[in-house]
Amino acid sequence: MRQFFFGLLVSVAIETLQFIEILFGTSIRVADIDDVICNGAGAALGYLIYKILIKLVRVFRVKLSHQSESASM
Repeated sequence: MRQFFFGLLVSVAIETLQFIEILFGTSIRVADIDDVICNGAGAALGYLIYKILIKLVRVFRVKLSHQSESASM
């Protein structure tokens, strides 16, 4: 959950900077809430994929270690 909030915080910070640039007239960018929502969802999805891959690697390592023990007997 911390990863989601960190991703959301970074996204809000970037959009805030873009908004400040717009106020000072130094940017042609657009500050948009959709970017914050999509970046937050992307951070959550990325973390979910990371957790799934870590579990798969652990299962695969256990299967490999059991196979190597059986082969050595």
